Amino acid sequence: MFTLKDQQILEKLKDLRKEVNLNNEEERYNYLHQFYRILRNGNEWSFPTNLVELLLHPKEIECLLWDSMNYKDKELGYKPGDKFIMYAGLCYKYEPEVDENGIISPRCTTLIHHAVKNTKQIGRDWSRLFPLLFDICGRFDVNYTDESGYTHFHAACRFNCNRVVQGFLEHGQDPNCIWPETGDSALHIALSFAWNNYIMVLLLRAGANPNLANKDALTPLHFIAKIPYICGTVELFFQINDELNQLVQINARDKLGDTPLHMAAKYVHDKRILEVLLRNKADPTLANEEGSTPLHIICNRKEPYIDDMVKFFFEINEQLNQSVQVDARDNLGRTPLQLAAMHCLPYAVESLLNHSADPSNFVFPTFSQLDECFGSYENIRCKFKLASGLLAVVESLEKRGYELESRDAMIIMILFKKHCMFQWSWTLDELLRYDDDEELANEARQKMLKSDLSLYDLIHLRPQEAAKRLTYIDYYEFARLENVWWIRYEMLAAMLARFGHLCETMSRKFFRSWALDSYWKLIHYRLPLECCEIILDELMNQDLFNIFVAGGFESKCNNERPVGAGRAPNRVKIEW
Repeated sequence: MFTLKDQQILEKLKDLRKEVNLNNEEERYNYLHQFYRILRNGNEWSFPTNLVELLLHPKEIECLLWDSMNYKDKELGYKPGDKFIMYAGLCYKYEPEVDENGIISPRCTTLIHHAVKNTKQIGRDWSRLFPLLFDICGRFDVNYTDESGYTHFHAACRFNCNRVVQGFLEHGQDPNCIWPETGDSALHIALSFAWNNYIMVLLLRAGANPNLANKDALTPLHFIAKIPYICGTVELFFQINDELNQLVQINARDKLGDTPLHMAAKYVHDKRILEVLLRNKADPTLANEEGSTPLHIICNRKEPYIDDMVKFFFEINEQLNQSVQVDARDNLGRTPLQLAAMHCLPYAVESLLNHSADPSNFVFPTFSQLDECFGSYENIRCKFKLASGLLAVVESLEKRGYELESRDAMIIMILFKKHCMFQWSWTLDELLRYDDDEELANEARQKMLKSDLSLYDLIHLRPQEAAKRLTYIDYYEFARLENVWWIRYEMLAAMLARFGHLCETMSRKFFRSWALDSYWKLIHYRLPLECCEIILDELMNQDLFNIFVAGGFESKCNNERPVGAGRAPNRVKIEW
């Protein structure tokens, strides 16, 4: 309902137009600013739909529309421009120029082309603006094309303008329209930006080629395989092509030799996308230009859920009776097992070993490789996950016959030292005084490492007892639990103390087993091993590390030992 207040606002807008010289860019920007502020005080739905035509001439509207695409107000951001576009879209229609024969030339850079180039502007609701822009200057009988060959049809596919895409196709638009700059078809563009199943189906049913490759040799399926979470898109893609009796080139390679399965292995979070590709005859053994198979790529990812994806990958291939080259080496000589170990993925390592990965030629990751992995994260939860995962990886390898060298142990210890995995100056008494905070204590009781052991319980256990009750995998699982690590800021100090204590407790068995050998050597085997163990039980990991270094870690225990001392073992195994 148009009220008296709205009439007053309309008069203000008319007065504003009289005061502004629209031939001046700065004054045009000021007009957009004032236009927004005046309208903000009224009920925008009560104004006539032809509001801007009541205030401005067509050429003035067109000029202000171009300004609206560029103008960012210091106070209001892009809101003034967006508001003007919204009102112009209700009534104004762009009238193209025609030649002497009355023919409209499709070679024309429009507001839509300009908007496409401005989409990097943060803070604009482009999904809302593009339908308005198509209302202003879109028509289905002419597919306006800019100097690069980018068309209105491409823009409609990119920005989810379903009605516009359908209108173009109904007016005979070629669905395989190519953007010369990249070689992308409309289907490429729809799948790389919009992830819009409706537009994908429209294009395929209208005759879009599902196997067209762009300048990088990427097919539409390569683009779909990069969509992280939406399994339904790849399923629908195969379903529609089956209905149309169109063969999809499932193992097409891009310029880097990647197939769609390589892409999925690198990008997806929903492992079912891998399953759909494999069930549609994707080859799991193909290597790209770097010599990497899809299994290499999965194992070279850092995300924690990749552990589960490796197992799933094997399960689907077993169901399909497809072999997987588990010990294939890339161009750098790395196997999937080495990559999984480098990223501290214990479940991936266990899956690989369960599927006959050969540990006999395994090369332990270098310090720089592991340091890069740990250095990728700042938060304590991720570092604890990597630390526990790394020790679980070592444990899995040792169970399969791999013998950790002393230099490998030193890599792990130096890594822990660099990334603050040793317990800091906090003493256990300082840690336990947080028991006085009942709220914090209750929170620790609710965070469970196992069904019968809470974080609160663990803090009160001695490392020897903790080693009996928890495995490295238990710690790793604890680190992967999202809700465990959500804490309030005021509890950060306590959590940092817990972190140091958790790392100390979790890795004590590893440090103690390697330090015992060195300690026995340093005292020239004068005490029985049992006495050495009692002494080391009272030391922190920093002390155990120092002993290990002082004992000459580069060589195994030498053969010089006192009579009766017994043979010095290569590495003393400790049972707790």
